[in-house]
Amino acid sequence: MNFHHAATLALAGWYLMMPPIGSVESRRNPATGSYVAYSTHPLDTWELLGSYNSAAACAKALDQANRLVKQDCAECSVVASCVASDDARLKAKENLQ
Repeated sequence: MNFHHAATLALAGWYLMMPPIGSVESRRNPATGSYVAYSTHPLDTWELLGSYNSAAACAKALDQANRLVKQDCAECSVVASCVASDDARLKAKENLQ
């Protein structure tokens, strides 16, 4: 990684994003026996839940959301992801900020 690339990453913000309702599917992982949720919808269709200055802050928010969900459903988890604000998959997303 060169200096310019590292500086660009340092300036990037982070978004906590969730796929559109109804777009989430699950598939059983044969290795673990547990189910993995995913969405096949493009990232630019996902809903913005929050903006953060660092990946660590976004990950903390995602962890907090998962803990809240697990209070009501021990087997459940939040289907959301932390995404860098400069992620090329967001180019079609309008008015994120």
